[in-house]
Amino acid sequence: MRIMIDTNVIVSAVYNQKSKPAQVLLHVCENHELVLCDYIIAECYDVITRKFPQHIAVFDKLLASIGYNTLLLC
Repeated sequence: MRIMIDTNVIVSAVYNQKSKPAQVLLHVCENHELVLCDYIIAECYDVITRKFPQHIAVFDKLLASIGYNTLLLC
């Protein structure tokens, strides 16, 4: 199944890697096909940079380590 994850779930997972949103993201990555659009990725960068700049490296590492398909428009 293809599943698109919301910005809030991703930001929460980056902020607290033991949270329910992190568990959901992990489950989707392991059992389904994760789909992200360029808007969600950009919005995640924006929110994390403004609210949790110390976690931007975690977000970069997350994107590099998980498999996902990218849509150009949402």
